[in-house]
Amino acid sequence: MIAAHEVEARANELLATHLTPGQRAEFAAMGRITVVKRGLVWSILLRQAAVLLPVAALLAVRGWRMAGFLLLVTLVITLAPFWLPRFAVAITRRREWILCARTSPVLLAHGRRIRFCVAFREYLPAADRVLAWKNLVELSEAHFLRTANVR
Repeated sequence: MIAAHEVEARANELLATHLTPGQRAEFAAMGRITVVKRGLVWSILLRQAAVLLPVAALLAVRGWRMAGFLLLVTLVITLAPFWLPRFAVAITRRREWILCARTSPVLLAHGRRIRFCVAFREYLPAADRVLAWKNLVELSEAHFLRTANVR
């Protein structure tokens, strides 16, 4: 059976091969890496707009304008707590992700620290968790934002 320290060492080696020199130095010094993403997250914005589109269409029908307006306002007020964190992140043009071996991912956006609740079903060495989050944030940030819970 492989000892726990051997598993951690192999995970650290694997992580080091996937990091830039700057990220390698940051991970060695602080046990975390920083990933900077730029631009809007369009899939999140479009998905949120698509929810309101059918109701907004009622505003175009003369007899349904007031009912459509009231339904639209009710939906926005009801769903706002769920939408606001993701929407605020999606419209941020520069997002700085801090991926730490000891805690869940943290996003710095608009001067705010947003923590995400993400867990793995199986035990993973710390370096493997960081690598998994790094790959997910870099390659499919929209998927991460849809599935992770905001704390």
